[in-house]
Amino acid sequence: MAVKDDIPSWSIPSPTNLEMVSVAIQLEAFLLCTYPLTHLRTIVQSLCSYLSKLSADVGTLVVVGDFNFPNIHWPTLQGSCPSSTLLCDTVFECNLLQLVEEPTHILGGVLDLVLTNKAEYLKVHPAADTPFPTDHYLISCGIRLCPVNPSPNSPAMVFDYPKADWNGLSNHLLNQDFSMCYEEVNADIIWAWFKNIVLSAMELFIPKVRLRSMQFPRWYSADLRHQFKCLKSLERNLKVRPSLPNSTRPKQLSGNVQSQLRRVI
Repeated sequence: MAVKDDIPSWSIPSPTNLEMVSVAIQLEAFLLCTYPLTHLRTIVQSLCSYLSKLSADVGTLVVVGDFNFPNIHWPTLQGSCPSSTLLCDTVFECNLLQLVEEPTHILGGVLDLVLTNKAEYLKVHPAADTPFPTDHYLISCGIRLCPVNPSPNSPAMVFDYPKADWNGLSNHLLNQDFSMCYEEVNADIIWAWFKNIVLSAMELFIPKVRLRSMQFPRWYSADLRHQFKCLKSLERNLKVRPSLPNSTRPKQLSGNVQSQLRRVI
């Protein structure tokens, strides 16, 4: 696995019995590249256990590789042997999606997979021929590490802390497995694990509310806005029909507005 040198990334320990490379990218995404040499149940169990552990602890998880399971029907998530059934069950339990839809081998079958829990961040391109001597087609995909910023006009969603289930949150965190944090020596990776665990728990036990969009400061009340509109209307009328009575009214209203502004600001 190659990562561009200007993108912060760290290697993560992987099970020793798997041909796998695990990398944390910008503390936001965890990329795994795997190639199971055999479909022995012990190997598949080790892979599935590792995926289950990661999916419970991280935010964005992307798993790619040549899994070589031609007998899995991905639209229905059905396998025809114990090992493929175990992988299908793990994909379902971890809420992962398999994004490759076209055959990836010259003889047919979807052997190369792209699994993720954040499909909205990825775009898989159609299988294509490769210049390398291989019987597989080239699978490429793009990943966006940050979600698209919401429209400035759309109300923001924030945590409603007064309605949080603090007991449930506390019990959930106490039941989490933090062993990976203890085994790791890189402070950035430890912080990434810890942050993702806490944020995932907050999503479960703290509801969110939609903030009302405010076009004006709080002190700019409806009454004050009404007086400003009246003042503008009087000034326009004064330009069209100047007279002594009309010339005094804008001054009086302007004085009232300035007095209110001094009280609220």
